[in-house]
Amino acid sequence: MILTETITRRLLPPPLRLLRRTYTAKPPPPHFYTLFPHSLPSGPPPSGLFNLPPTILKSLHREFLKSQQSVHPDLTQDPSLKRAAQNTSAYLNTAYKTLRDPLLRAHYLLRMRGVEVEDEAGSVEDMVLLGEVMEAMEEVDEIGDEGEGRGSGRWERAWEVNEGRIGEEVKALEDAFARDELEKARIGCVRLRYWRNVKRRLEDVLEGRGRGVGKG
Repeated sequence: MILTETITRRLLPPPLRLLRRTYTAKPPPPHFYTLFPHSLPSGPPPSGLFNLPPTILKSLHREFLKSQQSVHPDLTQDPSLKRAAQNTSAYLNTAYKTLRDPLLRAHYLLRMRGVEVEDEAGSVEDMVLLGEVMEAMEEVDEIGDEGEGRGSGRWERAWEVNEGRIGEEVKALEDAFARDELEKARIGCVRLRYWRNVKRRLEDVLEGRGRGVGKG
């Protein structure tokens, strides 16, 4: 059923009405947190939470789906408004994907404060961290060379240890943003990205994409 434009505007919550106007009047788009006022009423840290518990993530998902329905391009037949709806939908999708992921969320928060993070990997001088990451990667490669995967004690232990590291880094990011310590948060992004890379390598081994998996 095609709704009239008047009904469509009435159905939109205030953040989405603002976002819809963004793509017709060209003001700066609202920041991601304002698009999910029910799930994230306190906004970004330090006033709001950085680490989002499962209950909030579920609420965020529900609010995202409801918002996407409210701005669906098929709700209008006007070509310009349809394009605006498509842009709004894409923006909502980017916002949701960013906020549900701790690393993307941290990057976004830093960019909001004018801190560039795209090239942060090249600025790491923590030799202890780099050594630990290299050692972890070597262990994962050995697991792959031996054809081990889920169910093998070694893979399971490596996964558990690395999940613990990721949890520690997310907690450190939460503390840094709560204290508004942006440099610590930037460094935390570096550390988290390294351990996430180890996690991806472990997933590759599990899927048979690791170095040497399937040989022999």
